[in-house]
Formats: sequence, C-alpha cells, structure tokens
Amino acid sequence: MRLTITRALNFQESMEETAKFSKYLFTAPNPLYTGTALLLVSVLTGFLFFYPDERSALFGLAIFGIPGLLAGLLTKLFVVASGGKIYFRRSFLLALLSMAFPVFFGILWRVLSLFTHVEMIYALIISPASIVFFRHFVIYAIATPSHPITLPNAIIHTVLIAIPMTYLIPLNANQIVVLIASTALFLLASAIFMEIVSYPMQRFFGVKAGALVKPLLDHLTEKDVASASALEKFLDSFASKVNVYMGVIGIKSKGGVNSTLIVAPAVHPGPFSMIGGGNLPEKVRQGIKNWKNIMVPHGTATHDFNLTTTEECKKVSAFASELADKLRYSSMGSEFVRVSDRGFTVCAQMFGDTVLVVATSAPNPTDDIDYPTGLHAVRLAESIAGKAILVDAHNCLVKGSGAVRLGMERADVLLENVEKAVRAAIVRKGEIKAGYCQDRKFQIEEGIGPQGVQVLCVECNGKKNAYVLVDGNNMVPGLREKIIKGLEGIVDDAEVLTTDNHIVNATFGGFNPVGKKIDHAKIVTRTRELVKRCITNMEPVEVGGNVGILKGVRVFGHETAPRLTTVMNTTYSMIWPILGAMFLLPTFLSFLLMFLFI
Repeated sequence: MRLTITRALNFQESMEETAKFSKYLFTAPNPLYTGTALLLVSVLTGFLFFYPDERSALFGLAIFGIPGLLAGLLTKLFVVASGGKIYFRRSFLLALLSMAFPVFFGILWRVLSLFTHVEMIYALIISPASIVFFRHFVIYAIATPSHPITLPNAIIHTVLIAIPMTYLIPLNANQIVVLIASTALFLLASAIFMEIVSYPMQRFFGVKAGALVKPLLDHLTEKDVASASALEKFLDSFASKVNVYMGVIGIKSKGGVNSTLIVAPAVHPGPFSMIGGGNLPEKVRQGIKNWKNIMVPHGTATHDFNLTTTEECKKVSAFASELADKLRYSSMGSEFVRVSDRGFTVCAQMFGDTVLVVATSAPNPTDDIDYPTGLHAVRLAESIAGKAILVDAHNCLVKGSGAVRLGMERADVLLENVEKAVRAAIVRKGEIKAGYCQDRKFQIEEGIGPQGVQVLCVECNGKKNAYVLVDGNNMVPGLREKIIKGLEGIVDDAEVLTTDNHIVNATFGGFNPVGKKIDHAKIVTRTRELVKRCITNMEPVEVGGNVGILKGVRVFGHETAPRLTTVMNTTYSMIWPILGAMFLLPTFLSFLLMFLFI
C-alpha cells in the first residue's frame, strides 16, 4: 500500500487560510434596496408556484413579500427585546436571503412536475419550514448566541408566511400539522449544526465559535468598540505573561527640543485590525507624551507575542517613556553600514552609545524573525557595541513565507551578518545630523495604516542615509527595491521598513501587504518627495539609546496562534459538509411526513 503524504502548511500559510474568511465579509446594503429586492423576488416566486393563475403576483406578495418585510422589521425588535443588537440592514438582508429556500423548492417542484405528478403543496409547505434552518443559525451567530433566546426570532418569518398561506391556499389540519412538524425538524437540525461547529473552539479555548461571530462581524464591518473589548477579553483568557526586550533611540535638536523617538518593542502588532496589538504604532504614539514624532518599527517577534489587549499596548508606551526619560545624549553617531551575504542584509548605525540594527531578507521573502533569534542577535551586537536594538525590516512577503527561527540556516546567516555590520559601524563614527518627515495621506485599503510613511534621514561624515518606515504589514516583492532606487541621487543609502501593523488586515480579503493594492509609482514618488523635504530639515542633533526588559506583558503565548488558526481552519473545513448533511436530513424527513399524512 502506498502512503501519500502532502506537505503540511506552515504557520504563515495557516494564517493566510484563516484570513480568507474576510473575503466573505461585506457591509449589508440599505434596507430600502433589500426590501425592494425582496418584493420583486416574492412576485417571481408567486409566478413560480401559482402560474398560470392570474393572481400569481398577488399571491407571491401576500404569502412571501409582505411577510418578508414584516420579518425584517420584527427581527430587530425581537433581538433588541432579548438584549441583543442587530441593524435593519442585516435583518432585511436576512429576510431577502431567506427567500432562497422558497425559490429553491419552487424550482425543484417545477422540474419534478415535468416527470412526475408531485403536488405543489409539498414544495409550498416545506418552503417556510426550511427558512427556520437558515434564520436560526444566522441570528444565533450575529445577534443572540443562545438557542432558547433565538427561537422566537428563528420562527417569526415562517409564522408570518404560514398565516396568509393557511387562508389563501387554504391548508387543512393535516397540512398545518406537517408544516409545524417540519419546522421543528429544521429548527432542531440548525441547533445541532451550531453545536457541532462550535465544539472545537469550545473544547480548546473555552468559548463557542458562534459566540465570537457577532463581535468579530461588528468590529470588522461596523468598527464597534464594544465588540473589540469582547474579542480582547476572549484573547486575554488564554494569555501568557512574558518579559520582552525593548529599546528606544531618542533624537533631539541641540537646542534641547525632543524631536523623534524610535520605539522598538519585541512584541507583535497583531492579531488583526484594532484588536490587542493591532494598530500598535498608533497606540504607542498616543501613549507617549513630550515627543513630537514617534516611530515604531517591527521588533523581532512572531504571533506568539501578539499583545492580547489594548491595555497591554499602554504598558509598551509607559515603558518606552520610562526608557526615554533616562536617555544619555551625545552628538556622535556613525555612518550607515550595510552587509549583504547569503540571502540576508543587515544594516547598522550608531546613535550615541547604542547601535540600531536593521535586518532584511529582501529580495528573498520571509515573515517574522522570532524572539529567540532576535534576542540572540541583540546580545551579540551588545557584546560589540554596548547597547543594541534590532529591527526586522519586514519588507518582502509572498504567501506561504515562513518565519526565521533560531537554529535555521538563515538565522545563522543573520547572526553572522549582524556581527559584521556592527563591527564595521563602530569604527566609522562622527558627528551626526538628522531630519524627520511624515506623510499620513494614505488609506488602510491601500495597505498603509494611520502612521502613513515616516522618513528619518541621518548624516554622518558627509554621508546621508534614509530610513523609510511604512505603516503596513510587510511588502510585496520588488517594491522595496523600487523605493530605494527612487532615492538615488538624494541619499547615499536607504532601507525600507514596515511596522507590520495588522490593522490593514481588517480590509475585505485579509492579505494586504504594502504594494498589493496601491500603485507602486504613487508610493515611490511620494516617498522620494518626502525624503527631499526631510533632507532640507536636517540639523545637528544629539542622540541616545536605552534598552530594558518590559516585564509581565500579556501575549498569546507559545504556539497559541498556530493552535487558534488550526482550530478555526478545521472548523471552517467542517462547516459545508455538516451544513449540507444537517439540511438534507430534515428535508428528507419532511417529505416523508408529507407522503405519509397529506
């Protein structure tokens, strides 16, 4: 027997599979549009069931159209009365989508009637009954995650259809009983379906998957603050406390005015959107006072070091401020040194007694550099230069790129290049000048967060270099090289970095590195203009760095992110076959009841 083995997904690929969920998200349309569409569909459904009766359109409106509109109105009232929350946009869209079931069974009856003598009443009875199946799990997920509380709302559309149907068809006692029994079967199947798909998340993380859908949907489509708190509470329930390395570099004018503070925490700015460490650069900026400009490049950390709540981000800001208050300034720095060897480039530059090290694998794509590798590199740099800060440039990504982890060959190459670059930087010292500029006029949909593009230009010994920090989650291959080439003739050297801000992943589609949705020429041109302005702003400065250990910060913890994405992906893979099976079972039993009792 041959054993077929397929390649397992790495974590980055698993995350990308999870991010695909967002492509199914959309903002529900205006109720005016969905209500109008519902009436049109109901008329067509009337013709589907009752043609050639001249009253087909009226029957369609009376049995399906008006009840559908009432269901859209009453759904919101029922949800609010039960302590939940739903928008009219969603309730009317739900009513419209529910019409797919009468349409489906109407078409099925028309097709079968070409070959058999099956009666229309069978399709007419099962149509409203089957709507319960859909309404129950949708309302459970997006409004009220409780089966008993969801029950009245789940059946209201069916009841509203059954009332005019009973009088207009009309239905006899047996048919009414079968309709009630069929409704109960579909309701039970829907509840069982929700319990099955909720089990994996409840088993491993203590919460039903259905209970997370509503806050996730509200946050991504409505930017609801309360939903963000609910999601952070869930993430914090399995958090681990860790101590992480962190450094700051301060730049101030010789007149004593604080200008620019670089904050490099070894935490991960995820998991997504504004949740936890999401939008970390903006959150850190808001938490630090007395500094005009704040730059937050990506530290060396994977999703294991995702901050679980916004409160944890405040700890980063507070510790950065504490480190900045103890800075010892100097007018000395060093030239910008670049070492490229065996697929890794390391840049190093002294700021006072602290060396800033920037690592990139571009043009070879990678994801994060993990914390152990980063810490090992920092200790190595410190043994040479005194104090050291390591930044992951995070500037070249394709789907499936893996992380750089301690023990891998590329991690060894990184460490070797760090040593070479730092040794070269410490012997090229001189007085330093610096300038800063920022362009915030970008959109999240373009893959760039609230901090936009920040540029720090530095001059030492007559040589100018630029750090271009883009507030995004990595970068498509080739864009970094285009930006650097666009700066030729303005500076002697440059490196492009991203903050790894996961707020950009909240767009529909999920995967959104810088350059995927923005015109490359646009960002190259605007960066070039920004660097030109920055050069004109350069002045003699005093610089200094400080490092320390941020203790007791709450993060995802070891291998939690892979476990979470695995559970989510497994649940998603289960949904469609289980959904089909749980719908077909009550459908079969309903037809069986009709054949036996009608």
